Amino acid sequence: MRKNFDLDEHPEVKESIKRGVEIPLLAHREPDGTITVIDGQVRALAAIELKVARVPVWVTPAPQVDRAEREIRRTSTQINVNDHRIALTDGDRAAGMARMFDFGASLTRISQEIGQRREQVKLAVTVGRSETACAAVDAHQLDFEQAAVLAVYENAGDTDAVARLLAAPRSMFAHHVKRIAAERDESRDRFRESLPYAAEGFGVHSTDPTEDDSFIAADLLRTSDGEPIDIARIHATPTLWSIYCQPTEVEVLLDRDTGEVVDPDSIDPATKPKPNAVAVEGLRHADTVESGYLWAPEYYLRADRLDESGFQYASDFTQTEPQPEQVPETPGSGHVCPVQLELRPNHSRSIARNPLYRSGFGCS
Repeated sequence: MRKNFDLDEHPEVKESIKRGVEIPLLAHREPDGTITVIDGQVRALAAIELKVARVPVWVTPAPQVDRAEREIRRTSTQINVNDHRIALTDGDRAAGMARMFDFGASLTRISQEIGQRREQVKLAVTVGRSETACAAVDAHQLDFEQAAVLAVYENAGDTDAVARLLAAPRSMFAHHVKRIAAERDESRDRFRESLPYAAEGFGVHSTDPTEDDSFIAADLLRTSDGEPIDIARIHATPTLWSIYCQPTEVEVLLDRDTGEVVDPDSIDPATKPKPNAVAVEGLRHADTVESGYLWAPEYYLRADRLDESGFQYASDFTQTEPQPEQVPETPGSGHVCPVQLELRPNHSRSIARNPLYRSGFGCS
């Protein structure tokens, strides 16, 4: 089970093996006739490296239990036995505990057999599932708590997060973790908000395409008459366009489960902050909502479809563009609500089409 073992770090073992292996290895004979070493891994590795032709091995029949139970017993024995010889590295121990857990051993059982607290075992199992995290622990680059965070990202396939965390100074590790988590939360929200547009036929950007010459922002284009392109015309030919969703500064209340915009008047004020309170009929509990922001799409035309679209660059027109009409200030709001933003029809968080927003809700 050793993965981070360097035989050169133990010259006394190599010298001993050169003189011959005296203590027999313990092994099981499998039903298919193969031999599995269960005790003496270091001696076996040293003998192979030194090209020792013969070593003594005590072979017994493999126990008649299922494979998972055998692996749990074997790994537990190796961890305990090796701790009294050439100790396993912290990474190897973590990997061993993860192996036991994956074969069905409970955290409680591992804790009892290895002699560590359950909380430590739980952390070790997380770390042990990532070779990068185990190596970082063994190199004293990260502690177990930090390595566990890295392991979660590696097992999720997030190589960017892993690279950033490995490069982060330990003193700044927590800061980088929070920053990455916030970025991933925004990416998930962006993905969710983009799905309805994708269903309509729009291309979807996961990163800002502003600097990509393959796409032209809609506000840089005009119709053949020199007029700005309205939303309805864009939605009439979605395959010519792509969108990049961005959170606006319009704060609203959202359903925790669905993300739907919630009217604050639909919340029973007596339920806040009382998690066990029951909302009156027709109203909802305050715990079912959370603060959030409306999202708006930025539209981009594929540059290779410009001629086909019939649109032209705004710079091709010499006339002065009319100034947008100012929206009257909502009484008591202190500023102008940006209701000129338009989102796709039927979107749960649409600004221009949302009656709550049109009535001034969400402006601050």
